[in-house]
Amino acid sequence: MRRQRGRNRIGGYPAALSLDFLNAPQSAASALTFTRASTGTYFDAAGVLQTAAIDVPRFDYDPATLQPRGLLIEEQRTNLLTYSQAFDNAAWTKGTASVTANAVTAPDGTASADKFVASSSSATSHYLAQQFASSPADNTTYTVSVYAKSAEITKLLIQVRDKAAGYGTQTFDLSAVSATAGGAVSSTGSITPIRSGWYRCSVTWSVGAGVSLSTFAAEIFLLNSSGAVSFAGDGVSGLYLWQAQAEAGAFATSPIPTTTAAATRSADICTMPLASVAGWNGSEGTIVVDASSQLTAYRPIIQIDDGSANNRLYLDLNSGTVRAVSTASGANQCLISLSTISADVRFSVAAAYALNNCAASMNGAPAVVDVTAAMPTTTTLRIGYDSANFLNGYIRRLRLYGRRQPDAVLQGMTA
Repeated sequence: MRRQRGRNRIGGYPAALSLDFLNAPQSAASALTFTRASTGTYFDAAGVLQTAAIDVPRFDYDPATLQPRGLLIEEQRTNLLTYSQAFDNAAWTKGTASVTANAVTAPDGTASADKFVASSSSATSHYLAQQFASSPADNTTYTVSVYAKSAEITKLLIQVRDKAAGYGTQTFDLSAVSATAGGAVSSTGSITPIRSGWYRCSVTWSVGAGVSLSTFAAEIFLLNSSGAVSFAGDGVSGLYLWQAQAEAGAFATSPIPTTTAAATRSADICTMPLASVAGWNGSEGTIVVDASSQLTAYRPIIQIDDGSANNRLYLDLNSGTVRAVSTASGANQCLISLSTISADVRFSVAAAYALNNCAASMNGAPAVVDVTAAMPTTTTLRIGYDSANFLNGYIRRLRLYGRRQPDAVLQGMTA
């Protein structure tokens, strides 16, 4: 593939592989083997949600800023709700509320967003609900999300429960763009701008342990201007909703539309045989990557291996710390811990490997060195996964060099 000048050529050595998923995503993807056993969704350069076909990579954009985010790599997830975009369907229980189907344009550019209206009444609550889980394992973590847009009403509440029958809430103010927790059950809320007045509102919590409650539902309430859940509706005022999602996991993933049954988006698998990387040197080399992840628990960033966990060079996130690690014959060789990052924060890291001569730098910091390391035999490049775990984030750029770059060069590569 064509290689760019500049930072791709360091110390007289061109990059053996240079993948730019921000500026030349299709060219970069053509060098890789990509599989996903289902369709998947992503935002295009205009901020419109699109659907990628089976085995087609997703190059995502921030729908609010329209800035490219790179190659999206996600684990497998299932949307446990049915009729995720049809709140008028009987699958959704309506409490002193009505739904007008296909009322406005949704984030996917179609007229498929519904209006959720508080029915005429004396003071009472107005809600939509759908059960999605029965007798889950203790301490299962779920995330419920929905896209919302203001109309006459600008506030909504998502209620959650635990196995001890406790309640928790997240109140979303679409005007203030805020999420506020309440109730006895601890939860984490987020509100993410999309475009054209749309926001994705999500809440994450654990069902804990207990025997008092065994079924769990997505429960969405309208609030009045004072934030009260009980108020008199007029049969007209409401807000717009689209694409509800309930998934087992600690964060919301890309939208998974459903109709009559729950639906699963398969994991993104991105690989390349090292034999096709001209100039890659198995005895020494340098990996440079620009990435981010939604979660800072264990997440693989880049891995080069022999098809097993016994021989590999890899970059990962471990409890929020970026690490450069090599393993040979099943034993860790170098293990370099770099800086700690937060979820969704972009970072750049360069790691150089050679016999008893490893180093890594992150975000322009001085290189950290490890001088005790045997080199593993490797055959395959894996991007954003390690055969069991997934980045759940973005790879923006990736470069491989067939030389162990000097420590000062590593620092400059990530500045």
